[in-house]
Amino acid sequence: MYSGLRTDQVIFGANVTGIIDAETDSPRVAFNGGISEAYDIIVGCDGGKSIVRQYVTDEIPVYAGYTVWRGLCKADGVSGPPSGRRQVRGVVYETLGFPVSVPSGYMGSESGTLWNCGVYISMPESMVERPVRNRQVGAAPIKALPDWFHSMISALFDERTATFWKECAVHGKVTPHAVWELACKRAVKGRIALAGDAAHMASPRTGAGAYTGMRDAVAFKLALESGEDIKNALERYNEDVVERGEALFQRSRTAAKYFAPGEPGDERMKPEEVVLHLK
Repeated sequence: MYSGLRTDQVIFGANVTGIIDAETDSPRVAFNGGISEAYDIIVGCDGGKSIVRQYVTDEIPVYAGYTVWRGLCKADGVSGPPSGRRQVRGVVYETLGFPVSVPSGYMGSESGTLWNCGVYISMPESMVERPVRNRQVGAAPIKALPDWFHSMISALFDERTATFWKECAVHGKVTPHAVWELACKRAVKGRIALAGDAAHMASPRTGAGAYTGMRDAVAFKLALESGEDIKNALERYNEDVVERGEALFQRSRTAAKYFAPGEPGDERMKPEEVVLHLK
């Protein structure tokens, strides 16, 4: 998509605030620096907390019922990686990790090795953050884990695993990533289209989120190169994105059966309740 843009129309650091004349064949983008010229097509690639999505559909991401706490820290002096799996009242809690090679000195690693880890925790929606515009710059890393975190990890797995996560936060970073799901039944309306997280969101366990977004870009390019008029080209793109998004959503729902059985919106146990249950 970027390769098809005019360089004089690329504006970095701009926040889109809305779309003007969205129902016409000449929509314009409103952003914090003003209003753009009219475009033939506007593609919203603005993440889970999409501003553009509202001009195409009223669908929004739904919390899947669990959060992935991701950790990254130097391996030097930190005993890892964590490994454990526990089932409580039909809900699976799992932690795992592996070493990754990096340039010596990166994140304080003299050996050039980091622990790249995660722990899957079912949590109430009231405890998690809403989707962000860009998942890569979402929730800030945590240096001091919540009080409940250590006791819960210790109760679920063991004290060694709980200590690892504490040290990971101190010597590296731990970031919670709530899992949100979305599969828009409509990805195009008029001259406005959606792509990436704006059109579909899924569990990282699918291993296909970013890949699916890239396939959207390829599908968009092929649709426009089909020789059809803009309306038919966008309809072709819409069918492709919706079908792919639904397939991704079903894989995401399969993953959720382990970490958050039931349906999105179901009540989830609080961490403190899990600890009490295990005592």
